Amino acid sequence: MKSAIRAGLCLILAAAALIMAVVTLRSIAEAPRQASGDYVLREAGGSVAVYDSANPEAPLWVTDIAPDDLRSLDREKLRQGLFAGNREELLALLEDLSG
Repeated sequence: MKSAIRAGLCLILAAAALIMAVVTLRSIAEAPRQASGDYVLREAGGSVAVYDSANPEAPLWVTDIAPDDLRSLDREKLRQGLFAGNREELLALLEDLSG
């Protein structure tokens, strides 16, 4: 009985993570396009944020991805700034971080 409850809870958590990833990727897809095409990912207010590399002061948008949920290597890369040269690279990076 307990294992069935645990399995159900794991399934619910996995579904919630998938929904959050889809919502994040959809919001990015609907965000305004960058003219320069250069992006950098950094932490902002306890979330992964997307910045224009030419204007790193204010985020373009903030995701639902929590840096504390990332692997230690990804957290270190995020502290240094994860760079994406175009929108496709940005989406791939965010998908990797959210998965």
